Amino acid sequence: MYIDQLRVEVSPGENADELSRNYFVSKVLDNEKNGFERLNPNKNIEQRWEKIIEDEKQKVEKKVNDVDPLLAEVAWKFLKTASLDNGGIRGKIIAGWIYNEEEADSLILQTVDPRRRHPDDEEGGDTNLLIISKDSKSNNETIDDIKEEKERLQPLIEEFVLFEDIKQGKDIVLETVGRRTEEWKMKESENDFEIEIQDYLKDKTNLIVTNIEGKFSSGESSEYDAIVQPVGQYNKGYAVEVKNFEQVQDQIEEEKESININTTLKSKLITQPKDQADMMNLRLIMIVKDLEGERYQDLKKHAEQRKVILLNDENYEEELGDILTKRSIKTMNSPTHHLRRSSHHGRR
Repeated sequence: MYIDQLRVEVSPGENADELSRNYFVSKVLDNEKNGFERLNPNKNIEQRWEKIIEDEKQKVEKKVNDVDPLLAEVAWKFLKTASLDNGGIRGKIIAGWIYNEEEADSLILQTVDPRRRHPDDEEGGDTNLLIISKDSKSNNETIDDIKEEKERLQPLIEEFVLFEDIKQGKDIVLETVGRRTEEWKMKESENDFEIEIQDYLKDKTNLIVTNIEGKFSSGESSEYDAIVQPVGQYNKGYAVEVKNFEQVQDQIEEEKESININTTLKSKLITQPKDQADMMNLRLIMIVKDLEGERYQDLKKHAEQRKVILLNDENYEEELGDILTKRSIKTMNSPTHHLRRSSHHGRR
């Protein structure tokens, strides 16, 4: 599985009021000549829910009708409307397409930020497309066709909407880095194991930047072996740090001898790098080569208490793949308690 993201930025044309802001982005993908087959999960879910709720109607009426028949009807209507009101869903999927032109197989999910209840009321804006493909080749072919279709369509629809820019994967992550730092620069990889981890991540996602040093308004600076955004733009990103256990031990000894600081493994592998990740509002994934046995298990417990993901060279592949794909996909449509309450209580 390979993950990428497109952000299609648009601005209104002269007759923009006649159509919704997302209309032509959807039009690009709805063109059957280019092999995009539209999905409509929301409609299917709503139809299923209608059936379920109809089956439940008699139960609702039976429980409430003896108290007041009018109350039974109100309870039924509220249950139906509140349950179908998914405006509080985080990163809600509003449309989907399957792209299966030639050998390129991709699933394209269009998402909306629930904090904007009426995005079409705003001037300009952007549409986020999450691309989930079997591999990077399929991903690139899918995106190339979307871009070609956009170029073909632009002259025909410029009176309604203007395609300003299309940002992809790495550029989207760098945009976040730029917002959270005063300045940043790219650096070189330091060792083979670090390169191995970076190459593995690049085989899974295009939402990644490597070897970044950021400077902050406080004057502090921090280095990151990789910054990765999982699928879904509202999921929290990760700072990935890669260490060699023997080298870390040597550094601890050098610091103890040269500046008389008794640094611990917990501090070097968990506390200090977590503080750096926090500066970028990222969750830390620490991967340590040759860390094993009881020492690994003890440090892992400490890491879990600090909400740090600690891995070693024996288990990082399975764990990283799971974190960046399966886990993040599961959280894409998970309602938060606060948003769910506010969407229901805000009804009139």
